[in-house]
Amino acid sequence: MNQQELAVLCRNAADHSVIRLKKQTIHVWSDQCPVFTGYHLSNTASFEENPRGERPVPIFMKDKTGVTLDGGGTEVVLHGVLTPFLFDRCRGITLKNFTFDYAHPTMSEFTIQENDGEGGAVIRAAADSLFDIVDGRLLWHGEPGGDGAYLWQYGYRGERCLSMLRDPETEETRFFPPEAGRRFPSAPEFQVTERLDPRTLRVRLREKDACFPAGNTVQTRDTARTQAGGCFHFCKDAVLENVAIRAMNGFGILAQCCENVTFRGLDITPGPGRTIASNADFLHASGCRGRVLVENCVLAQGHDDFVNVHGVHLEIVGRAGKALRVRFPNPNTWGFPVFAPGDQADFICRRTLLPYGGGTVEAARMLGLTEMELTFREEPAARLGDCVENASAEPEIVIRGNHFGPSMGRGILCTSRGRTVIEDNVFYRTGGAVLCVCDDCNFWYESGYAADVVFHRNRVEGCGYGPVPGQPQPVISVEPQVVEPGFSGFVHGKIAVTDNDFSGTVDKAPLADVKWTQEFLFAGNRADKTPALSLHCVGRFQEGLDGTDF
Repeated sequence: MNQQELAVLCRNAADHSVIRLKKQTIHVWSDQCPVFTGYHLSNTASFEENPRGERPVPIFMKDKTGVTLDGGGTEVVLHGVLTPFLFDRCRGITLKNFTFDYAHPTMSEFTIQENDGEGGAVIRAAADSLFDIVDGRLLWHGEPGGDGAYLWQYGYRGERCLSMLRDPETEETRFFPPEAGRRFPSAPEFQVTERLDPRTLRVRLREKDACFPAGNTVQTRDTARTQAGGCFHFCKDAVLENVAIRAMNGFGILAQCCENVTFRGLDITPGPGRTIASNADFLHASGCRGRVLVENCVLAQGHDDFVNVHGVHLEIVGRAGKALRVRFPNPNTWGFPVFAPGDQADFICRRTLLPYGGGTVEAARMLGLTEMELTFREEPAARLGDCVENASAEPEIVIRGNHFGPSMGRGILCTSRGRTVIEDNVFYRTGGAVLCVCDDCNFWYESGYAADVVFHRNRVEGCGYGPVPGQPQPVISVEPQVVEPGFSGFVHGKIAVTDNDFSGTVDKAPLADVKWTQEFLFAGNRADKTPALSLHCVGRFQEGLDGTDF
């Protein structure tokens, strides 16, 4: 089967059908894919980066009901930059038993084989990291497309380029030191002086004392999130099961404004000879409702968080009678309707994150791509400059039986009023917190408050080392982004951390850092050192240890 036949198969899929493929390899080229427009994905590209929401997609279904696409072990090899699958407004949709891999991932890598300490070094590129040398500088690129031009390319120190350094002995991945005038941390500047073989180069560092340790791997990527690892868009009862992904471009797998999403048995880990699988979050749910379930997955080696579940805060910028005009304040989240008629909207104080009123939405419409108009049954008592949150899009979250790590980012980010249960997982060598409960109206605008979070029977090993050198992170972080000076209220409800095993934590950071929370329970946990807890504006704190914990 070729990519055109795969696209036709998806387009003609009958409702309430099971499509089973024979195990095979299908090559997909981004410049030969159907391109769908109008798919603006949460937390991804800005308007300038992808103004039309263009998605080259080989597996695309829209308005389908009860369809299962079973790959039977099929491998889809991706060439260029694309979004491998996208399901739009489908019900009862299942994608399973596939492997997706890029022939030449956009995340390029090289290993520092030698550094003589005087500015001379030898580097070796990964086998599938293609490059040219232009005026002594590395230019990463993909394969040529049909017109002969590279399907993607960027300089190793380009304006949007970010590089990180992975130590194979410690399994830690960290940022390079910042440089004046550069937006993102990057590999140090060097000139290629000699090509020793097709993959091995002798280079001369501009600064001989630059951070460039022998034996480490440099991971380099373009930070633009123009495509994603896959997307469920306004779907209901969506399942992704027994799927392996070896590399994703730009962003991970997104469930956007869905109801009931299951990620089961996923294996998102680097392919042979690589050390990175994802540019950004692995699994992301934005504006969902019902239940988000993540179980029995193995996720490792990315440049952001493993799971992020949140809503969307919209800023109130105008009001007239029963109508509010609201805008998407995050430049990376825009272009899709966050509200529908019948939804309950809460008005959120931007400075304290506390709700102070709300109403039922009677009509909701997009005003272009960056604003919405919400009409309420009664005149809303909302203040300009504050935010509105969809209180009907607050899913239950269940995350169980997974193995997360190693990776430089955080483990689970969850902000939902639905009950959240995170249990029986392994978190191994994450740079940031394994549990992060945030909520903010000022930065990423990810809503909202958490009512009941249970972190139970998890094994946490060597986490919180800090992707920024010298800045270790708390393993448990509850930190709503309150900006009101002197605020002493409660944003979140109950957080329970019970019966977990903690080992290898960093001395210079607290095991748990909890702020503006009504109730925090820390009981029955076992650790290899006395846990330090940092509490600020916690209404009720309960701690219980059984004497064998230390």
